[in-house]
Amino acid sequence: MNQSVNHQRKPESGQTYFGDTGVNAYTRNAHKGILILWEKKFVNSILSTAEPSQAVRVLDMGTGPGWIPVRLAQQRPAWEITGLDFSKRMLDQARNLAEKKNVNVNWVEADVLNTGLPPEHFDLVISHFSLHELPEIPHVLKEVSRLLKPDGRFIAHDLARPPAHRIPVMCVINWLLSFSMEFTRQYADSLRASYTMDEMAQFLASSPLQGRVQSIHGGSQFRIEAVKKDKTNL
Repeated sequence: MNQSVNHQRKPESGQTYFGDTGVNAYTRNAHKGILILWEKKFVNSILSTAEPSQAVRVLDMGTGPGWIPVRLAQQRPAWEITGLDFSKRMLDQARNLAEKKNVNVNWVEADVLNTGLPPEHFDLVISHFSLHELPEIPHVLKEVSRLLKPDGRFIAHDLARPPAHRIPVMCVINWLLSFSMEFTRQYADSLRASYTMDEMAQFLASSPLQGRVQSIHGGSQFRIEAVKKDKTNL
């Protein structure tokens, strides 16, 4: 098979995150070991963007089981935090977690392409391991810009799509860490559905946001840091 064809992105079906089996496999296995360390590092980078006493409005797009909004709410009770996801079952998990941890988070069930949220409402929009699940990234970035206040920031981490021949090896490592075939299948689908750094850099350059895409964790992931452009400079 031609390597360039073999390396093309293969979008996820999205149904994994609507059924109980897929949601339960994800919530059991995607919150342990090195995955928690990556999550903590991401949360710490968000916490450092503003003083604890500031009234910051944060939106987590593709929040899943709500781990990150709950962590933020625990450490920044003065912040207004919203978690958005298209899966009701994921949001049920998120609500249960927030109740258990006794924190206040706004949960919204909506499509990231059409959130229905008010324009220029958020100081910060974040995404952690959810961009690969989304189609039409240019439209996603346009919606992010619409939601951000002037000079608002967008920060995201996601998987970087590897060469096709590396995916089986990465899946074996994933299985050895999780001992879950269901989660390993999800991971393989996520790798194939991920964007490369170059693809994401092109999307960002053509968006209403201005920033950069940076390689992290040995090139297995990337980090996006961007701000909403001043309309007068467009």
